Amino acid sequence: MGFFDVSRGLRQGDPLSPLPFVIAEEVLSRKLTKMVQKGEIRAMVNRNGCQPSHLLFFDDIFIFFNGNKNNLEKLMQLLQKYQQASGQVVSKDKSKCFVGGVAEQRRRHIAEILQMELSEFPDKYLGVILKPGRLKVEQTWGTVEMLQKLLVGWIGKMLAFPARLTLIKFVLCSTNL
Repeated sequence: MGFFDVSRGLRQGDPLSPLPFVIAEEVLSRKLTKMVQKGEIRAMVNRNGCQPSHLLFFDDIFIFFNGNKNNLEKLMQLLQKYQQASGQVVSKDKSKCFVGGVAEQRRRHIAEILQMELSEFPDKYLGVILKPGRLKVEQTWGTVEMLQKLLVGWIGKMLAFPARLTLIKFVLCSTNL
């Protein structure tokens, strides 16, 4: 009877805490894929039968689709259903909309419908500069340097000397510099 104290469950920082996000996003991912396969949403690109519609990274999602009005409405309906079912909320303040190949007025209209900031290339995501074309060393070098600084601090503490030599040889052999 009465109030009971919760003493178990997932807390922030718990190794299992990302798992519910991944499970919920898997449902969203499958639904997006199914909608593209059925032709309910048109993908942005179709190359040799391959239609990339989205990419997931933990709690981030990149959705690639044709920006006609029907696609926008269906996407917004899907995201609304996803939010209601999962309890997660799409942060439109943190979201960005990349629109290309259309007039400026159409770009603003799409951003208004999605209620997201319009963004342009080049842009930065997780320390990597995003821009059209092939990925170049200059775009990722800042991330590489950051990782090198982090590795210096803890690799020396965790690996024996012969293991460090093996790691250094492996890294040097695998780089294309």
